[in-house]
Amino acid sequence: ILSMDDPPSVNHAVEALKARAPTLPLFVIAHDRMHEIELRKIGPDVIVRETLESSLLLSREALKLLGHDESTIGEYIQQFRERDRERLLAQMDYGLDASKDLLYKRFEIPHEEEK
Repeated sequence: ILSMDDPPSVNHAVEALKARAPTLPLFVIAHDRMHEIELRKIGPDVIVRETLESSLLLSREALKLLGHDESTIGEYIQQFRERDRERLLAQMDYGLDASKDLLYKRFEIPHEEEK
């Protein structure tokens, strides 16, 4: 498990570990979106983006405080994760300006009967 506050050092460590122990599973914290894109090119087994996860955690708490139920909050977060992943993959293939339209797309509001 690699969790350091210096993205270049993390990248270097992943590259070195993959070269020396190619079958070793690597679990890595990416600082942000750009760092995750860099890491995906290097290829650790699991990447968790620190800024994404902490933002979603805070969003969950804010929505709870505003009175939303867990089911609705979960659906919003799932929609966000799917859109974020779609955008990340597009950015990896086509550059950072890819899929900007996903930033402004409204979330679908879950209906009571769907819960």
